[in-house]
Amino acid sequence: MTGVDKTQKWILAVGLLVCVAMTLLFDDGLFYALILIAFLFVILFSLQIMRETRGLPDITCRLQDDARGIVVRNRGNAKATAIRLAVVPLELEFDIPPLEPEETATVAMPHMISEAKAVITFENEAGKKYSRTVMLSATGESEEDLLKPMIPLFGWK
Repeated sequence: MTGVDKTQKWILAVGLLVCVAMTLLFDDGLFYALILIAFLFVILFSLQIMRETRGLPDITCRLQDDARGIVVRNRGNAKATAIRLAVVPLELEFDIPPLEPEETATVAMPHMISEAKAVITFENEAGKKYSRTVMLSATGESEEDLLKPMIPLFGWK
C-alpha cells in the first residue's frame, strides 16, 4: 500500500485549516502555525510508520535453560506461517506450526547443544518471506539485547 489513506488526508486537511485560522486570528499566529505544522508532520509520519509495520511477524529463538531444546517465539504483530528452523552445523531441520503473535513453540533436540546457529525462514499471511539468523549458546550471551546501543558510550556493560 502506498500513498496517503483517508485518515491521514483528514488530519492533514484539518491541521492546515487550523494553521490558516491561527495565522489570521492571532498576532503571533504565523509562529504558532509553524509549530503546529511541525507537530502535524510528526503525527503524519508516525501514522505512516504504523501503517507500514502492520502485518509483520518477527520470529526469534533461544535455547532452553537445559540446552535440550529450542524455544521459537513470534514477537511480531501478525501470524507467522511456513516456519522452517535449521540448526547449523548440526544439520537438523524442523518445520514449526504457524505461530500467532506472542506465541511460542518448543523443539526438542536429540542431545544438548553447546553452540550453534539457527537459521529461521518464515512467511506472513500475505506470503511475504522473511529470514533471520540467531546465534545459540548454552554458556554465552545468545539472545539479542534490544536495549544495547549500536555505539557503546558511557561504559555500557
